[in-house]
Amino acid sequence: MQILTASHAFSDVFAQIPVGQFTQRHTAPGLAPKRVTMPVEGTREKAMGPDQHTIPCVDIAPLVRGTRLGATVASDAERTAAASLDLAARSAGFFYVTGHGVGDDSIDGALRASKRLFALPDATKMSLRARGGEGAGYEPSGAQKLDEGRLGEMLELGEGVDGESGGDQKESYIAGNMTGNGGRLDAQWPVGLDGFEEAVTRYHADCRVVSAALMRGFAVALGLPPDRFEKDIDDPFTKLRLLRYPAKKKEEGAIDPYVGDRAGCGAHTDWGALTLLIQDDVGGLEVCAPQRHEAAAPIWIPADAVPGAILANVGDMLLRWTDGRYRSAPHRVLAPKTPGTDRHSVAFFLNCNVDAAVDARSLGLAAGDGAEPKWPPITAMGYIEERVAATYSA
Repeated sequence: MQILTASHAFSDVFAQIPVGQFTQRHTAPGLAPKRVTMPVEGTREKAMGPDQHTIPCVDIAPLVRGTRLGATVASDAERTAAASLDLAARSAGFFYVTGHGVGDDSIDGALRASKRLFALPDATKMSLRARGGEGAGYEPSGAQKLDEGRLGEMLELGEGVDGESGGDQKESYIAGNMTGNGGRLDAQWPVGLDGFEEAVTRYHADCRVVSAALMRGFAVALGLPPDRFEKDIDDPFTKLRLLRYPAKKKEEGAIDPYVGDRAGCGAHTDWGALTLLIQDDVGGLEVCAPQRHEAAAPIWIPADAVPGAILANVGDMLLRWTDGRYRSAPHRVLAPKTPGTDRHSVAFFLNCNVDAAVDARSLGLAAGDGAEPKWPPITAMGYIEERVAATYSA
């Protein structure tokens, strides 16, 4: 069986996989390839046959080193990593990153903090309620609406999708640098939850470094100075969202608990430039594979946790900034299968400095020589405000 890495990207075909199975493999330094085999009949994998895709894995250690050193010239190792990153962003839009430098204690601490927060009494959590859409604080289940009912529209380049039906079955807590205030986290910290603020603050700082390394890689891949994006992310609008997806109760007589009210989070694309995700081993996150034909049914690829890796994905802002070069992939989260087992994850969103100019011309990118970019210039905050307004009910 072939082991796929970033050099094979998302478009490789598993010709040797038997019909009725889907095999997903990842490689990372010091890790054995992971094999996940899933049944097809009667589940969401029914459309999946031998023509399959995989999520690539990129070692970004050289880019992390370059970021920490502030190197103004990319090394050969950085250029190699950037080429793999560029291919992954253009084809899949989702990719695992290793060599990120974030310690297991930081990752585990963030996930533990999430579980401790959501175990608090409802009244305590509601006392931390966010004021307005995407504000710092707690969001109860159903507050946000992301819906795959518009998936066909979302697959149009740069369209993005926001919900129009019932709210998602997830609760969340947001901390972040909401206004570009020198890195200080805006949050409503829970009282009496010892170590919570420290764990969240530490992991947020780690994500700042990883996201800066990835943006450095994109700059190198685009033939720009390695520090091209530094001025756009040195005081960025960021969010760290802790998430809990409660297990669904199996419907009476249902064969599969995915049947019926199954969406923990409906299909959507992310608004910002870049997302970093850590998650437990419950599963449920799925990525929509690139469509080979306009009329083709969506194929959903599981994006399970890989030990030692952080899952990253391109957001709509970076797609727009690169004039569609990079792919912002639709994705969704299904409710946990096992009764009584919740799913926990922590997502970091990089939205750049509030006044960053999202303009493909500033990167030397457009549809052709002398052509105008597909989208007009807009500030990072202006774009996020548009998306917030479209997602949250009045």
